[in-house]
Formats: sequence, C-alpha cells, structure tokens
Amino acid sequence: MNRNCVLALALTGLSTVATAATQVGGATGDLIVVLKTEEFILGGTRTYDFQSIGRGLGSRVINSLAGGRILVVRPPKGRDWRTYRKELLSSGVYESVEPDTVAAPTALSNDPSLTQQQHLFQISAPRAWDFSDGSTAPILAVVDGGVEINHPDLVDNLVPGYNTISGLTQGAGGLVSDVTTNSHGTRIAGIAAARGNNGVGVSGVGWNLRLMPVRATDQANGTTARSELLEGATWAIQNGAKVVNVSYTEVQFSDVETLGAWARTQGALVVWSAGNTETNWANFDHDNVTVVGGVDGNDQRWDVNTSTVSTGSGFGKGVDCFAPVTGVYTTRKGSPAYGLAPAGVSFAVPQVAATLALMMGREPTLSPTEIERRMLLRCANMGPLGNDINFGYGRLNAGAAVEWPIRKYSLTRIAPNSVGGVPNAIGIRARGLSDDGTVYAGITRNGQSPVLARWRDGVWIEYISSDQLRPDASGLEVTVEDVNAAGHAAGSVWTGSQYFGFVWRPGVGVFQAPFFGFNRTFLNGINNVGEAVGFAYNAFSFTNGYYMNSDGVFSQPISQPPYNMSGNHKYCAISEEGTIIGVLGTQPFTFSQANGIEYAQAVGFQYGDIAEATEEGAFIAQFSGPNNFTPNAYLYDAKRRVSQSFGSYKAPYGLNESEEVVGAETDANGDSLQAIILRGFVTGRLIDHLAPLVDDPNNVLPQGITGLIESTEINNLGQILVRATSNMGEAALLANPVDTPGLGMSLGQLGANPTYIGSIPPALSVTYCNDAGVPYPNGTVTNDYRGDVGLMNISPPASVTGSYRVYLRCNSTAIPGYEGPKFLSRMIPPLNLPPAPRDSFYLPYAGATTSTGIQQPVIELYPGDVDESGEIDAADIDIVIANFGSVLGGPVWDGGSDVDGSGEIDAVDIDVVIANFGLTDDPEP
Repeated sequence: MNRNCVLALALTGLSTVATAATQVGGATGDLIVVLKTEEFILGGTRTYDFQSIGRGLGSRVINSLAGGRILVVRPPKGRDWRTYRKELLSSGVYESVEPDTVAAPTALSNDPSLTQQQHLFQISAPRAWDFSDGSTAPILAVVDGGVEINHPDLVDNLVPGYNTISGLTQGAGGLVSDVTTNSHGTRIAGIAAARGNNGVGVSGVGWNLRLMPVRATDQANGTTARSELLEGATWAIQNGAKVVNVSYTEVQFSDVETLGAWARTQGALVVWSAGNTETNWANFDHDNVTVVGGVDGNDQRWDVNTSTVSTGSGFGKGVDCFAPVTGVYTTRKGSPAYGLAPAGVSFAVPQVAATLALMMGREPTLSPTEIERRMLLRCANMGPLGNDINFGYGRLNAGAAVEWPIRKYSLTRIAPNSVGGVPNAIGIRARGLSDDGTVYAGITRNGQSPVLARWRDGVWIEYISSDQLRPDASGLEVTVEDVNAAGHAAGSVWTGSQYFGFVWRPGVGVFQAPFFGFNRTFLNGINNVGEAVGFAYNAFSFTNGYYMNSDGVFSQPISQPPYNMSGNHKYCAISEEGTIIGVLGTQPFTFSQANGIEYAQAVGFQYGDIAEATEEGAFIAQFSGPNNFTPNAYLYDAKRRVSQSFGSYKAPYGLNESEEVVGAETDANGDSLQAIILRGFVTGRLIDHLAPLVDDPNNVLPQGITGLIESTEINNLGQILVRATSNMGEAALLANPVDTPGLGMSLGQLGANPTYIGSIPPALSVTYCNDAGVPYPNGTVTNDYRGDVGLMNISPPASVTGSYRVYLRCNSTAIPGYEGPKFLSRMIPPLNLPPAPRDSFYLPYAGATTSTGIQQPVIELYPGDVDESGEIDAADIDIVIANFGSVLGGPVWDGGSDVDGSGEIDAVDIDVVIANFGLTDDPEP
C-alpha cells in the first residue's frame, strides 16, 4: 500500500485490512482499476494514453502498480464504492474497475495417509535435479504471510525482501518473518526452495533457488487485501524476481491478468492458486498468469466431500495445470521444523513456480511465455489429450519440463496397397488425422470412383466411395479438412469443376452440404459436439459461410438478420462451445449467437484464410497481399489476438489442443516446398528432426521417399501427417514422436577409466515392476541399439497401468547363440522410495552428449554379476577364474563369464569384476 495513505486510513475511519479480513472475498472499500491501453476495432487498433488517463484520477489514486497499468483508487468521501465504480466505468477508458477484495491463503484440511515428500516423485523432481539444482536460476519471490528467516533449510537461500503493509524493505526494517499461525509462507518457501543435498531436513523442488520473502499481511490467519498481493508482486519484479508465487484466492479478477501481462514485459512470470472452493473457472482464462490447481496422490483432481464440507481444487477453462496437494512434507515454523502440510492448492503453486525458475536458469535466453509453454506442454494429461477445458494441460511433470529433450520423429509410410488395402488404388492424399492415430485419406482408383478410407497401425480398416459421400458428384478426388474426437470427418469431393462438401460419421451416415444458390461447397471444420462449418462460393467471386448443427441440419445464420454481413465471408472452423471462426474480406472474426460478430486483430493484409482452430477457440491463419501472394503465418489466441507471427513464406496447416503448429515453407519463388514444424517441441524443417528408421539405422526416410513437402496435420499425441514426394509420385507418411527419454549407456566399470565392451551392439532389456518390485504382465521390453552414441528410447508397455519401477539389463546380441555378459543396474526409484508416475522416467544424469548435441540421462550398467545374484561378490570372481582361458566355442565355455565381450575369458574379465566388487542392493525381479 502507498505509505502516504496509512495515516489517511486511520483518520477517515475506513476499514483496514485487519478488520476487513473477516470475510474472504469481501470488499475493502477501495477499487482496483485497470487502464485501457488499446482495443481492436474493424480496420485497425485504437491506442489509449493510459498514463494521462491515470493522472485524470488525481488524488483518488492511492497506489500505482504494474508500471502504472493498475491503480488502487479510493472513492470520494461519502461515496459508496459501488456508485463510484459505475461512474468510472461509464467513461469508457478503463479496461475494468473491480472492488478490492480480501484474499486468503489456500490451505485447508489435513491428509496424513500419504508418505513424506511423495509429491517430489509424483512430479518427477529428481529427474529435474539431474539438469538443474537452481544455482543458476533467477530469484523466486513468495508473496505471502512471510517466511521463517532462520530456518536451517531456508536461511542460505534467502535474499532481502519487503513488507507491503509497512511499505519497508527488509533492510529498512520491514518485517518478512512468518506471521501466520499455520506456517503458510514457510511451507510455501520450503516446497519451492528448501536447501537440497545438504544433509538437513527436506528438499525443495529447486535446491539452490534464491528465495525472496514478500510479506503482504499482518494477519495471523494470512488474509489480506488483493491490492497488497498486487503490490507485493510488483515490488518483487521491480527488485529482480523473475517468478512470483501467490498461493492465495481472488485469481479471477482482470487486474491479476494485467499484473501478469506487465510482468512478462519485465521478463517475469506470475503463478497463482486456483483456490480450494471447487469452483469451475469457466468465465476467465488468463493469458499471462499461470493458474494452478491441485491433484491427489493418484493424479485425480483433489476433491474432499463430506456431509459437512465440500472442498476441492478449482478447475475449468481458467486453470492451466495441476500439481500435488496431498502428502506434501515440507518446512514449517517452530519445533519440529518440518511436517506434513495440510492439503490445499496453496502447496501446488510453489511446485510449478520452482519448476519455471529452474527452466529459466537452464534456458536464460527464452522468453517467459516460451518457458511457461514448454512447462505446460510437458504436463501429464488428466483428461482429454492436449489442453482441455476442465484440466488445462494436466499435472506438472517437472523432470520432463526441465529436461525438455528435442523431440525426434520416426516415419511410417501410409501405402494404399498395405494390409486390407483399397482395390485398384493408384494414388493417395492424406489430410485427416484423429487422436488415436487414425489417418483419413482420399484414394484415387484405376477405373473406379475415388474413396475416403481410414488407416491405422498399418491396416486399412474402412472406406467409403465418393458416390456415397455425394451421389451427385462423380468425383475425381476426396479431401478431408478436419476430424473430431469421435472420428467424424469433414471435407469435400472434387469433380473437376465443382466441390461438394460432406460430413462422414462412420457407422452413422453422410451429411451433404446444400449449395444455397452457389455452385461450390466446402466443409472445413468440425468440433467434438458434431457441429460443422464451411462455405459456398461462385468460382473466384462471392463466398458465403454456412453451419451444420449436431443433428445434421444446415443453415446460414450469419446471412440472416441481425447478423447480415456485406462482402465475402467464410466459415473456417468451430470451437467446442460453438463459436464460429472465419474471415470477412481481409478480417478474421468470430461469431456466436450470444455475442454476435467480434473482430480479431487485424494484421494489414488484403487476403486471408484460416486453417484450423482448437476446441477453446485459438486458431491459425495465413495472410498475403496486397501487392503479392507471399504467405505469412499467424497463431491467434482464443481472445482473437495474435499470439505468434511465424513470418513470411510459411503456411500453417495443422493445430492441436496444445497449440503445436505444423505447416509448409517455400522460398520467394514458390519453390522448394518443405514440411515444417512451426511451434512445439521443435521448430524448423521436419526432416531435420527425424530419428533413424528402426530397420535402417543409416536412413531417416523410408525407401523410395524423396522429400517432405507439407506437414498437413498434427494430433494431440504429437503425431504429424505428412505429404511427401516419392519415385512413384505423391506419398503419405505418419511422423510418430520419439518422445520418451533417450538413455545414454555407460557400459563399463565404475571409475575414471571405464572398460567398454568394444563394438558389440547391446540390447537393453527393461522390466517394469509395480510398487513392490513385482513385474507387470508382459512387462519386459527389449530395445535395440539405435546408433546414436548409445541412444535408446524406452516406453512402458500397455500392461503398465500405474506407477512403476524399472530393472534394466544390457545383453550383447552380436554373437549367434551368445546372450552376452549380464550387467547389474539399479531399480529406479529405489525400493525405499515411492514409484515413478506412469508418464515419467527418472534416471541419474551423468552428462552424456549424443552426436547431435542432445544431452541424455545415463544408466550406469555394471558388468560383473556373473551369477546374476544381484550382487557382484566373491562368487563372481570364482566363476571367472574357474573358466579362465576359455574361448568362444571351447569345451568349458561359459558366455556369462566373458564380462568384457572379447570372446575370451581372460585377465581383463577378472579386472572388471574386481573393479565393480561390492555392488549390491539390486534384486532382480
């Protein structure tokens, strides 16, 4: 709070935070005003001078935050805040005017059944520590009730802080010690940044993060005015913090979003709680604040319902991701200095905040938005694939986020004559891709009408002819434009002179778009509800959008009063909630029955088109003109603002729910068309991110493929559909992400000079076990060496349905009939720690770097366990000595004794066993 108004509070008799804080969400009597800076209008942008607008309020302003974009305003004496709010809003120059409300910490009831610090393994934090311990990360600020500054697990990580109530820095006497009776701030601080690997107490997500305590309350229960939290975050960012943790309620207000937007201009991120009131936050979706909900130990949304209380994590469109809130063992005030935190979303927030800080330290050149996006993309899904409207991106996976491996792809050819192939097929045009990997392709046939066929896992499973899609068409080509989660496809049949739009619902039927007085029709988009949109046009003249409801009934709502539109317009996509997305002349727009027409941000081109939209309403667009047809690619967010410009000579074609974008790139002459990834785990030409083929380690392109020309679609699994050229004409490929962690293999003894197995290619046998160490059914997977400095990729089999541990052995397969030396590995995690989540894989990191510059975790595999007892001991030495001098094929040959794989049991084998003597505690399942 502005220090000049402290006396005014006492003199005017207005409620201070102490007395106002009796009811969470209650108004304090002040207003928080967000100043309008610009708005999008048809044909351009209107810009406002927010500084002069703020000055116009004069002495009413008692605090200025977020670079002047947020003002705390006191109503004139005797004027109720409600009346004054209406007066301010009527001026039209304020983005929002909201009452300042009382915020509360979001910690509630206890759940003592979970083990200590289980949350660290649930979010795969140990994997993150292999890449960053936080020593190079920026400052993380905790805006809360203070921190126990002398705590032995926190004191070494603290930097000077601030007290918003007194307006004093810590150095000037501002108190930052924990004032709360439940140790709220101290617990938050420990979850984020308790000193790790120091032999004391517990570990935070970031072992060595610099922690800035900002105390925003003097109340023992932790409650405070929302404006105090905004002030604390503003001060922290102005004084060097790059991540700000706010584990409080009141996230839904637009001033919180304004704070987040300003923070990003300062290179910082704001992370806020979704609250404990089990609210479905469907009415806001902050673009610039990371909103965090809570899960239990089983990765289910935290929910506590009894006869007397209904409590749980906030969820819905406004929540970005989740983290554990139960079983969180952390620091606290007093003695004992550690304890199980009471369950509450407060304790999910610092896990996300600390992960973001670790990522910033590892990738200091990335923008805050890019850091947040990477973290979200690596979350584990809790609901539908991708970013869904109930659970956002899912549960935090700190290890995967901090590691951020460069995704590789392997290619599978989609051949029209593969298993169950289409009779007489001669050509293929694959354009549709569903989330289960089903490809929808138009196939031309020799002497027969074309068909729309479905392909999955190498097999054609169904097809329908163009005569059935459009009996009046006699088509030459079938094209799919969009596929929804139910497998319904929208597209068109081309006759050589006309297009006929259709929707195909396999097992249900075909819905045919009427002409509405035009001679060509398209269906371009279909949502998961079954609504579809498209447009009709007279060749190169007038276009008009149309809509199909979930019952298959077509109409033209935008051509009916009161939504008449002049000029050409197209419907291109439709969101889950039924918002239609299209273009009107040069301007993209959205249309809904509730809000009518709303224009998107203009980008100054003459020609525009939209390719696809997410279920939440973000969309990709291509613009060109007015003097040329150079393609320019853009990604718009759900609020119709440009989220990213990908530049010239690029065309976006595919978009998934995680806002990963694929498309094509060409040069200034329209030549050299290349399939590209515009945004996601990688950016650039797809061919540069291909892994070697399983059956041909020296190549990345299947036999006969000569080039990749377009990335036409990407699904929520990250699979990409690709148009390619081949020595037989156009081809179709499916690019599958190789997205599990690569394993760098250390095949030698411990020590500075390990002994390797020469050139014998190893095979890695991975056995997946449950919590007790018992193997899952069919839980052993063998992975072949892939020729990239020992790089191997592993993934749990389908039988692994829960958490797991792994047991690894590496065998040689180079010599026929010879299993090769056995290697002792470690159970990950060890048996005395909780198992790993289904989506993560924790491995010790030892700095291995592949030939492509990718850093990999390393499994230390120790040769010498000759008798497979799980321990390298005297019995192993005895066996090697007993077989000394034996060679391959000899009468007493024992392959297991040939530890170094040389083909002879000699002194080197004895040396290796001795070097690894004593390795134990690794019982084989």
